[in-house]
Amino acid sequence: MRIVLFSLLCVVILTAANFEKSLQESYRYEALQDYKKAIEVLIPNYKRSSRDYFLNLRLGWLTYKLKQYANAKEYYSKAAMIKPQSFEPKLGLMRVLLAQGDNEGVIEYGNAILKEDTYNYYANLYIAYAMLGKNDLLTVQKIARKILRHYPTDQNFLLILAKTYQTSNPQQAKTLYRIILRYYPTNIAAREYLYETAPSSTK
Repeated sequence: MRIVLFSLLCVVILTAANFEKSLQESYRYEALQDYKKAIEVLIPNYKRSSRDYFLNLRLGWLTYKLKQYANAKEYYSKAAMIKPQSFEPKLGLMRVLLAQGDNEGVIEYGNAILKEDTYNYYANLYIAYAMLGKNDLLTVQKIARKILRHYPTDQNFLLILAKTYQTSNPQQAKTLYRIILRYYPTNIAAREYLYETAPSSTK
């Protein structure tokens, strides 16, 4: 009996060591933007532990980066089934749906998260992007202001708020882009907009 238990313990230790090594390699390949390799080194572990929450989440992210959206949806959906209360896979699915232009799907998942966490940063951000895609600028402004009340220097929400004014109120857009450059002097979007809208004599 002791021999059996010892053997099982050795297997567990070796499996954990292999997983740690594979994960380190996966992160290394990801840093090199070699997402295919980052996935490949994890697959042997996934075949042994296909119901591992983290592995599904990780593979969802990597397949999303590879633009393998069907696979990404599958991994994220499986992670969501393993841990139904977790926001992480739902946010992952929102990223995939945004990439596919499925604004309604993004809004549906986002609203489900906001019912439990009304100020969830990424749920609000992704819904705002989806609403921008639908040209629902008033809703985008409402979401942005809600978050900016608590994070008044947040770059993402300042940018998305500025975008909503580019056509209807260019002066307000300029004001917001100047605020962005005050906090983030290297912001390319703000610099480009202010340059493009500047009088020709000042260029």
